[in-house]
Amino acid sequence: MFFFSLFTMVKTTLFFYNLTLFSEPPTFFVLKLPASKFVKQGEPLRLECKVNGTAPLTVTWYKHDTKVTDGGNHRTSFVDSVAVLELLTTSFDDDGVYTCEAQNDAGSVSCSTTLTVKGQPLSDCTVVMIFIFHCVYCFFYLSDPLAALRYSSIPGHLVQRQEASDGEQEI
Repeated sequence: MFFFSLFTMVKTTLFFYNLTLFSEPPTFFVLKLPASKFVKQGEPLRLECKVNGTAPLTVTWYKHDTKVTDGGNHRTSFVDSVAVLELLTTSFDDDGVYTCEAQNDAGSVSCSTTLTVKGQPLSDCTVVMIFIFHCVYCFFYLSDPLAALRYSSIPGHLVQRQEASDGEQEI
């Protein structure tokens, strides 16, 4: 009985010693997130990074220090040391700092990226619709049917047409 207890005690001590000795914190990201990422509104997004460390590793994604959970517009996975966060479609609300944190019993490591969602440029059809709306506005509300010919509303600036020799002038 004494030898069995001594054997069990030595075996348990060696187990914990080996666990402590060989369990290292995630040391670094083999593939890091870019410092910044740009995406057009409405497009999908895939962020991925690869971590090096002793198993078992767990990965958690954060947006502005708030945990990102699977479901809705977000998908997360961690397979073969590669952590992935997917947004099925992006909106301006998705702007922010995203962080991937890998952890095990011995510690944790993280890397971050700043996501900027850009607006889609206006299509030619949208520009034509804005011009038509401007013409109708000038005709009915300004009671000046020629105002639409003198002023042209283009997204981002207003152009005034003059018959002077200097041509069009931005105002």
